[in-house]
Amino acid sequence: MTVARLSREACSLWQFSLAVYEQPQVPPACLMLQDCYGVDVNLLLYAGWRAWRGDALSDAGCVSALRRSDIWRQELVFPLRALRRRAGDLARENPGFAQAYAAVKSCELELEKQQQAMLADGWVHDQGAEADIATTLQVFAASMGIIEEGEVKPALATITAAMESIAR
Repeated sequence: MTVARLSREACSLWQFSLAVYEQPQVPPACLMLQDCYGVDVNLLLYAGWRAWRGDALSDAGCVSALRRSDIWRQELVFPLRALRRRAGDLARENPGFAQAYAAVKSCELELEKQQQAMLADGWVHDQGAEADIATTLQVFAASMGIIEEGEVKPALATITAAMESIAR
């Protein structure tokens, strides 16, 4: 499925995510949060996108989004990510494996796009939630129990700055 076939909301989330992720400091911050603290980067981007649009994610909204994504992550994203990482190791050892690695990487990216579509299409307005990107990302990190971890706040600040720099 291509971006053109996704809903308008999903396209907006995907385009926002690409714009955030292309900023140089964002990939290392996101990967650190993912690898060290188990953060679902798509959920983090979803939370920031909602705040960027003026509709932040409340504590209950975070829990709901985590629940909706949990099976997706456990059964699809995590196993494919492990396969992609192993394929990357093999491709470094054997350049002939590079095409297979690229195919697995492309499949993982498509799963992430579809996860974002599921999140965007299931968006429910949270009454009274603070529509500030920094606050929303902190609420998200707190809902995961990682807000007080040493590297989390600087990473969130980096991602927040990137999100705030995107024109609406």
